[in-house]
Amino acid sequence: MVKGIVCDVLTQLASVAAQEAEQELRLVIRVDEAVRKLQGNLLTVKLTDACYEMDDVLDGWNTAMAKLAIQKQAKEDAGKASHSCSEEEGMLLHPLPFMLFPSSS
Repeated sequence: MVKGIVCDVLTQLASVAAQEAEQELRLVIRVDEAVRKLQGNLLTVKLTDACYEMDDVLDGWNTAMAKLAIQKQAKEDAGKASHSCSEEEGMLLHPLPFMLFPSSS
């Protein structure tokens, strides 16, 4: 009789241990799946960040190019303005004495 009780207890204990082992295995599999999913999400985030950084670099480059073009145009305009002033030297560019000292009539 003791042998039968011990045998039943050991059978139930083995069944509980098998269920626990199966549950642990399922948890490990779920954790592995969750880790793979998180790794995929992390890669997506890293790629998105890299795209934003590349976009910032391109924006900076385009801004620098636009500034250079504006500076070049300003220099060309200044050169044209000084060239046109030298052509107008024959014109009245300085005040005449009567303009500086108006008569007090």
